[in-house]
Amino acid sequence: MFTDLILILLTLLIILIGVVSLSILYSTWRYGIPPVPTSRKRIQQMIDLADIKSGMKIYDLGCGDGRILRAVSHQLSTGVDPGAVKLIGVEGNPTIAWIAKILNLLTRDSTPPHQQIEILQGDFFKIDLSQADVIFCYLRPTIMKPIKTKIWPHLKGGCQIISHSFSLEFEEAKSLEVSKGVKIYKYVKP
Repeated sequence: MFTDLILILLTLLIILIGVVSLSILYSTWRYGIPPVPTSRKRIQQMIDLADIKSGMKIYDLGCGDGRILRAVSHQLSTGVDPGAVKLIGVEGNPTIAWIAKILNLLTRDSTPPHQQIEILQGDFFKIDLSQADVIFCYLRPTIMKPIKTKIWPHLKGGCQIISHSFSLEFEEAKSLEVSKGVKIYKYVKP
């Protein structure tokens, strides 16, 4: 009986791994963006480059498992007066968005209530970003190009885009940090 239960659990685990893998492959094919986690060091560099203040609305486009937003939340809870900072991640892959929501639930005890992280599943080109103050992204050049026409014109003045590795070819970066050949760009909407 015990071995049957173990066999059933292992089978369910294998099925779950298969579903997650297929979902990631499908998402990579559909959006052209494979999930690539950002290291803690790069996340900290991105946060340091952003000028985060109380009351801001912060987005992470293609947020993956939500690690950048959790790092921002943690940093705000240990330093900056958080006010009503709103942290929103947008992930196209439903499975990865689900994983991000679970990870956020698991870390909720360490996240102050005014800094809860919201994960949206969907196409970030269809999300209203007009009130964004900071946008983090780690997106391939083919995805960065449509930002010029689909996102940039709708951003409010002063909105910061912090991009890991890939530039907005149509705009000059206000800041650039290079570490071991990896570039992090900061753009500010005039």
